[in-house]
Amino acid sequence: MRLTKHTTPRVCSLHMLVMVFLSAYAAGCAGGQHASGGANPGRQDPRTLKRTAVVFIDLREEVVSGLRKPNFCGHIGSFEAQPGNDQQEEKGSLPGMSGPAPGMSFMPLQTDDGRSLAEQFAFLVSNSYKKQGYPFEVLSAKSNVTRDAVLRFFKTDGSRDRLLLFTIREWESNAWPVSSFSQYGIICDLGLEIFDKNGELLASELTSASLTRTKGEALDLQNLAILSDEVFREQVGRLFSREAVKKSL
Repeated sequence: MRLTKHTTPRVCSLHMLVMVFLSAYAAGCAGGQHASGGANPGRQDPRTLKRTAVVFIDLREEVVSGLRKPNFCGHIGSFEAQPGNDQQEEKGSLPGMSGPAPGMSFMPLQTDDGRSLAEQFAFLVSNSYKKQGYPFEVLSAKSNVTRDAVLRFFKTDGSRDRLLLFTIREWESNAWPVSSFSQYGIICDLGLEIFDKNGELLASELTSASLTRTKGEALDLQNLAILSDEVFREQVGRLFSREAVKKSL
């Protein structure tokens, strides 16, 4: 795909691969079962399943400060000049790059559906569990909501047994051309806290990753989407694989 001049941000997305992976994980981990075996969730008595709310909070510094919108998910680099574009970044380097890129301009990437990154992530996790018959649902939260506010609402509402409170501490998916090839990078830092219906903390885990991949072809955001899928499913899978998390679901 040839880079062209733009006056609006490009879009990026996470694919259905994420949901397929997490669905398999849900089958093994929810209810305290291991991924390698355990009861088939479809055969469990629905009355024994815990009603669970899923919330993602965006704690990325640039989003909290208002520098970026909640649907910001990364950058795309170009050597083409883009004068007068108020979406253009300062020339220099992107997070995850090995060094500066003189003459390169960067533009922000946003989610493909316009929803905040936190909301998009929450629906991916929630929907993957729903496919296995688990009563997981997204508890909608405004982009500037605090952890304490979510917890207060959850306890006051009282209609759910568990709260899965994820925090996006860092997420940036970047793409940039390098002479005859292209590079794609993801920086990810996620947290997960699980609370019971009384607001008591049952488990708390963190996971992070930084990955760069080179492709010997023209810059294509499809490659970035694939890499984003891979990193997201691996990191969320790691959170759900922790023993304390499995026991608390």
